[in-house]
Amino acid sequence: NSPIFIEFEYEIAQQLDNVRIGFRLLNNEGIVAFSSVDTDPIGGGTTRPPGTYISRCCIPPNTLNWGNYYVTAAADHPLQEQLFLEESIISFTVELTGGAGASIPDNRLGIFRPVLDWEIQKTQ
Repeated sequence: NSPIFIEFEYEIAQQLDNVRIGFRLLNNEGIVAFSSVDTDPIGGGTTRPPGTYISRCCIPPNTLNWGNYYVTAAADHPLQEQLFLEESIISFTVELTGGAGASIPDNRLGIFRPVLDWEIQKTQ
């Protein structure tokens, strides 16, 4: 029921042009739920002078279904060069505590468990 924050703190020793930091989120079966970079929604790289940075992303509450997840971190020059890729640097578990399908243990399928707006209309 709470947001999940993915945060990277890093230091750049010399100016980097056209760079971005990002991650992939994988479930327990190794399926990529989604990926994101710190320059979204555009996705291209930016120039970063020397210094210490924090890139932080928020996954809204009730987005992920229950289960174990793994974060793979990466930095690159988009469409040019991968600077680093670190697989499964951290893991976390989403417990079935609320959100869609949580009031009854019906083991909803899928990686995502969004609470969607529904409308029920009687037509006759």
